[in-house]
Amino acid sequence: NPRANKLVEQARSAEKAGHSAKALGLYDDALGALEEGGTEPYAADVLRWKGTLLRECGETEGACRCYTQSLDKAGVSGSVRAEAHALNCLAIICQRRGENKEAERLYAEAASLADKIGEARLLGMIQQNRGVLANTHGDFAAASELYMKSLGAFESTGDAEAQSWVLNNIGMLHTKTGKFGEAREYFERALDIAVQRGDTIVESVVTLNLAEASVGMERL
Repeated sequence: NPRANKLVEQARSAEKAGHSAKALGLYDDALGALEEGGTEPYAADVLRWKGTLLRECGETEGACRCYTQSLDKAGVSGSVRAEAHALNCLAIICQRRGENKEAERLYAEAASLADKIGEARLLGMIQQNRGVLANTHGDFAAASELYMKSLGAFESTGDAEAQSWVLNNIGMLHTKTGKFGEAREYFERALDIAVQRGDTIVESVVTLNLAEASVGMERL
């Protein structure tokens, strides 16, 4: 649907520029255009993107509705990829609400589907989310294992940006457990990627974490 594609492109641009209300309106227009074409899988993606924007704006309930609709659309269209994405997003909502058991159940289901269809990047995202959840529970061994699986998935797809996120998470985990030398190694890897990509946001976050690890090592 060319019209829907154009509207989504405009929504993405508006979102990147920080014009959230405009972006939400454009996503709605795109969804309206897609309704005219029946049940194509793209509608599930658009609903998910709208939901994520709502989530980032703090509108958790609105995001949950969009993700639920996205899951329904994925089922109707038969898109396993869209279904896995929607389940991952619904798990994030459960995690935000403190419903951790349900979050883990949804993450596990999403991971199984992503693995089944060979969606390595999506699987990496899910495993990273599961690692964060395990870390929150204080299950550091499980968190480490999930982060490493996530890193491997991102490395297999050549996704440098996502690798920098996971490397930072692994470094933070090592800092939390007092393994400051190991933490520093992962932070330095993340920092190298951020600098090469010109990603100043990740660079600043990792630099701050690297400073904390250095304090732990008494390298004042």
